[in-house]
Order: sequence, then structure tokens, then C-alpha cells
Amino acid sequence: MIAAAGWGTLGVFLVGLVLNDSYVQGPVLDLLGNDSTEAAANANQYFAYGQSALGGLAAGLIVFVVLRRAGRRAGADLRWPFFLIAGGGAGLLSVISEVLTRTAGAQVLELAGKVSELEQSVQQILSTNRLNSALIVLFVGAFTAMVAVGRTLSPADDEDEDDEIAEASAAGRTDIEDAPIEPKTPAKPADDIPAEPEASAKPVDDVPAEPRTPAKTAASSEDAGQA
Repeated sequence: MIAAAGWGTLGVFLVGLVLNDSYVQGPVLDLLGNDSTEAAANANQYFAYGQSALGGLAAGLIVFVVLRRAGRRAGADLRWPFFLIAGGGAGLLSVISEVLTRTAGAQVLELAGKVSELEQSVQQILSTNRLNSALIVLFVGAFTAMVAVGRTLSPADDEDEDDEIAEASAAGRTDIEDAPIEPKTPAKPADDIPAEPEASAKPVDDVPAEPRTPAKTAASSEDAGQA
């Protein structure tokens, strides 16, 4: 973790080295507005804050890469607090250096301020800008490292569901293995099954014929009419 914070600090230094080059700083200050004295002071302040934000972003990404590789080599994933602390390590070192400058170097700053009131105001502005820049590097670096490691983490719900499915499948296999195997009853061959007797159909000749009623003749109907 200390090594990752050191690499992050080196990243902040390289970003500042590139941005403070005259070929980069001059056009950016002209773009922000460098016409008058007040505009130049504001432009320099915005430039310092932007440089601190880019330095913190670089520190957070470098810390994430270094700790990620270290975790893979060790065969274990590091917890998110390590990324948080190491990501803000560069800004923390800057804050400590500013505190030492204001305490141990207070006499030097006081002597520089006695030259003139303008020099004293400039020293106060520079001291405030250094502290603000250090805090920006601290928070942006820690936030960047946290976001980077957060995007590599899988949702906890999916992990719980996978664990439940694995436990259920393991329990099902155990129940199947512990269940006694029942002996199978041999099936009876078709020849041993007795055939049911079929009902014999009655012949047509054995059915008794119903007596037919003799039809009345036409003669008998005429006799009945005469009577």
C-alpha cells in the first residue's frame, strides 16, 4: 500500500511537470483569461485547481493498477479500504508537507512577508492555494481509486444466489446418494398371464321365434260388415 501511494505521488509530480511547461501553461492561461492582474490571478488559481484534479485522477488510477497487480500476485483480492487510503496517499503527503511548511518554515515565510505588504499577500494566497490543491489531490485520488475498484466488484445479490443454488444442488446430490435403492420386481412374462374366457355368442337358431298374429282376410272383414 505504501508503494502504491508512492507511485501515485510520482504520477502527481509528472502531471504537474507536464502542465507547468511553458508550451502548455501559456495557452491554457490565455484561454482562462490573462488580460489584467486580477484576471491573471484568477486564471492561475483555476489552473492550479485543474492541475490538482488531474493529478488526483492520475494518482487514483495508478494506485488501483498497482494494488490490483499486487493482489493478483498474492492470489487474494485486497479490500476497498486499502484502495481508499492509498488513493489519497499523494494528497495526504501534500497536506503534511504544507503543515510542515507553515510550522517549521514559519520564520522564513514571516521574513519574506516583511519585504512588503504585497509580498505578504502573495505568500498568503500561495499558501492557501497549496493547501486547497493538496486537499483536491487527496479527495479526487481516493474517490478515483474507490470508483475503479467498485467497477470490478460483482453485485452481492448475484453471489448470494449463486451460493444458494450451489448449496441446493449439493444438498440434492446428498439426498440422492443417501436414499436406499429399492429392488426391482421382475415383470411376469406374457405366457404366464391366464387369458380370460371370451363370452360365446348365441347362435341365431337357438333364439325362439315369436308367434306371428294371423292377418285378417278381406272375406272375413266383409262378413263382419254384413252382420
